[in-house]
Amino acid sequence: MIRRQHVGTAANDVGWERLPDGTYRSWISEYDQQHRFNPAMQNRIKQEYAYQVIARQQRACGRSVERQRLPGGEIEVLIGGYR
Repeated sequence: MIRRQHVGTAANDVGWERLPDGTYRSWISEYDQQHRFNPAMQNRIKQEYAYQVIARQQRACGRSVERQRLPGGEIEVLIGGYR
Protein backbone atom coordinates (compact mmCIF):
# COMPACT_ATOMS: atom_id res chain seq x y z
CA MET A 1 0.00 0.00 0.00
CA ILE A 2 1.14 3.52 -0.74
CA ARG A 3 -0.24 5.95 1.81
CA ARG A 4 -1.77 9.25 0.84
CA GLN A 5 1.04 11.32 2.37
CA HIS A 6 3.47 9.66 -0.09
CA VAL A 7 1.22 10.14 -3.12
CA GLY A 8 0.08 13.72 -2.60
CA THR A 9 -2.39 15.54 -0.44
CA ALA A 10 -5.06 15.59 -3.17
CA ALA A 11 -4.77 11.81 -3.65
CA ASN A 12 -6.11 8.70 -1.93
CA ASP A 13 -4.27 5.65 -0.63
CA VAL A 14 -3.22 3.22 -3.35
CA GLY A 15 -3.16 -0.52 -2.76
CA TRP A 16 -3.05 -3.97 -4.28
CA GLU A 17 -4.88 -7.15 -3.38
CA ARG A 18 -3.58 -10.62 -4.15
CA LEU A 19 -6.35 -12.74 -5.65
CA PRO A 20 -6.75 -16.51 -5.15
CA ASP A 21 -5.27 -17.21 -8.61
CA GLY A 22 -2.04 -15.35 -7.65
CA THR A 23 -2.71 -12.24 -9.71
CA TYR A 24 -3.08 -8.78 -8.20
CA ARG A 25 -5.91 -6.27 -8.39
CA SER A 26 -5.04 -2.61 -7.94
CA TRP A 27 -7.17 -0.34 -5.78
CA ILE A 28 -6.71 3.12 -7.25
CA SER A 29 -9.33 5.85 -7.36
CA GLU A 30 -10.55 6.99 -10.76
CA TYR A 31 -8.98 10.41 -10.19
CA ASP A 32 -5.58 8.93 -9.35
CA GLN A 33 -5.74 6.55 -12.34
CA GLN A 34 -6.14 9.54 -14.61
CA HIS A 35 -3.66 11.89 -12.95
CA ARG A 36 -0.98 10.01 -11.03
CA PHE A 37 -1.21 6.27 -11.57
CA ASN A 38 -1.83 6.03 -15.30
CA PRO A 39 -0.98 2.72 -17.04
CA ALA A 40 2.66 3.75 -17.60
CA MET A 41 3.16 4.51 -13.89
CA GLN A 42 1.43 1.27 -12.89
CA ASN A 43 3.79 -0.62 -15.20
CA ARG A 44 6.82 1.05 -13.60
CA ILE A 45 5.52 0.05 -10.15
CA LYS A 46 5.11 -3.57 -11.32
CA GLN A 47 8.65 -3.56 -12.71
CA GLU A 48 10.08 -2.16 -9.49
CA TYR A 49 8.21 -4.73 -7.39
CA ALA A 50 9.41 -7.59 -9.61
CA TYR A 51 12.99 -6.31 -9.43
CA GLN A 52 12.90 -6.09 -5.64
CA VAL A 53 11.61 -9.69 -5.38
CA ILE A 54 14.32 -10.98 -7.74
CA ALA A 55 17.06 -8.98 -6.00
CA ARG A 56 16.05 -10.23 -2.54
CA GLN A 57 15.96 -13.87 -3.69
CA GLN A 58 19.27 -13.70 -5.55
CA ARG A 59 21.14 -11.84 -2.82
CA ALA A 60 19.96 -14.46 -0.32
CA CYS A 61 21.78 -16.99 -2.55
CA GLY A 62 24.96 -14.89 -2.42
CA ARG A 63 24.65 -13.46 -5.93
CA SER A 64 25.13 -9.88 -7.03
CA VAL A 65 22.25 -8.06 -8.68
CA GLU A 66 22.33 -4.94 -10.83
CA ARG A 67 19.79 -3.30 -13.06
CA GLN A 68 19.82 -1.00 -16.03
CA ARG A 69 16.91 0.88 -17.50
CA LEU A 70 16.80 0.39 -21.25
CA PRO A 71 15.81 3.18 -23.68
CA GLY A 72 12.30 1.73 -24.13
CA GLY A 73 11.66 1.89 -20.38
CA GLU A 74 12.22 -1.79 -19.67
CA ILE A 75 14.54 -2.92 -16.88
CA GLU A 76 17.41 -5.29 -17.60
CA VAL A 77 18.47 -7.31 -14.54
CA LEU A 78 22.05 -8.58 -14.38
CA ILE A 79 22.74 -11.40 -11.91
CA GLY A 80 26.32 -12.46 -11.16
CA GLY A 81 27.92 -15.06 -8.98
CA TYR A 82 26.60 -18.29 -10.46
CA ARG A 83 28.81 -21.30 -9.80
